[in-house]
Amino acid sequence: MRLSLVVPCYNEEQGLGRLRRRLCETLPEVSDDFEVLLIDDGSSDRTLATMREIASTDPRFRYLALSRNFGKESAMLAGLSQADGDVVAIIDADLQHPPELLKQMVDKLAEGYDQVVAKRSRTGDGAVRGAVLVVGTIAVFSFQTAMLPAPSSTTAAQPHDVAAIKAGTADYQGTVLQLIDIDITSAAARAKGEILFGNEALLAGDDTLTRYTGIGFDRFTSALCMDYRGDVCPQLWDKLWQPVAGTNTNLIDALRVRTLVIQRNLLPTQADAAPPAGWRVAAKDNVRTLWLRTGPLPYPGRVSGVSGGVQVHGADLQADQETQHTAYTAPAGGGQLMLAQLDWPGYQATVDGQAVKVTENGIGLVMLTVPAGAHTVTLSFHDSGVRIGQYVLGIAALAALLLSFFYRRANASSATCLAISSELVAAGDGAFNRWI
Repeated sequence: MRLSLVVPCYNEEQGLGRLRRRLCETLPEVSDDFEVLLIDDGSSDRTLATMREIASTDPRFRYLALSRNFGKESAMLAGLSQADGDVVAIIDADLQHPPELLKQMVDKLAEGYDQVVAKRSRTGDGAVRGAVLVVGTIAVFSFQTAMLPAPSSTTAAQPHDVAAIKAGTADYQGTVLQLIDIDITSAAARAKGEILFGNEALLAGDDTLTRYTGIGFDRFTSALCMDYRGDVCPQLWDKLWQPVAGTNTNLIDALRVRTLVIQRNLLPTQADAAPPAGWRVAAKDNVRTLWLRTGPLPYPGRVSGVSGGVQVHGADLQADQETQHTAYTAPAGGGQLMLAQLDWPGYQATVDGQAVKVTENGIGLVMLTVPAGAHTVTLSFHDSGVRIGQYVLGIAALAALLLSFFYRRANASSATCLAISSELVAAGDGAFNRWI
């Protein structure tokens, strides 16, 4: 019985020597008469040159070379067309298909089977994968446990009664800032909506600065010494009443806060203190003190501060909540406007149709640098990620169309392009120049 072994190769220069040694050890046990057909599928390295070297020293090895890279299936077809053995087998050049199995496969043919296909055995793989999964899971959870604080008795006490939460926040107005700490918050206080964390305030429809949107903004959370849960540190109290660098506005006004929630367990002295001018006590109990503003904020719209002597005359916030027109007057040299909006990528500003600079201040809020004179500055938001995604999608669609076009052309011409040159046949009877 003559055995033909077809081996498609693509950039296998480094592995052909190992393949040859392995086959020379294995194939004599399968058949005394065998040939190995190495098929070069348009390799870009020295695969073809290595094939020539092997074939020149061992007549049992032959090689064919395709005019370019056509893919593994075409390489197999080329090899099958030149195989002259009674039995033909195909394996990968990287030895993922163990040639030692050929003996068992040939024995199966001798039992009367027409075709024998090897199936990969994963015996033992499951244990390895399971061990990796277990170890990886333990590592991830260990890291999380080390990085995150241990849960307190209140951490798992999630509020669930929407009506109770709305009743507990009924007096809230406008933007809400809670000075709170989850580790000293009772389950009852959370259930009643008196103290809320993360996005829990959305259940009551309140706009709170401790929501997760702000928690993801580094400068903002640093300014408020806020952690991932919405906790703040006691030192924030003093910072609230100090001016933001470069402006004439203190921090609590820069954030346009209208409702201040003071947790008694966190700030007991401040919870019992009289509020400053412009604020009043709306509610007080053993859990919290609630302060509300008694008058309007210093600036209209979302403007929360100025620098350089800028005067704001009015602001028109559009219905989409993403665009605002602000009328101002700036002295010679211009100035800046601060808006109570986090400086996420995508904000653009114009003055009389001319682009102006949008920057971020030390607490993460939008700062607009405006020119001198009486003008209207327009700030709008354009989701840069969506635009980039649209560009990428368009390029991908165009690339897919081009690939489809060239693929069809390649298929249409494959009958005349997949040529095997006669000079690349190391063994055979005379010249060889056949179309596949």
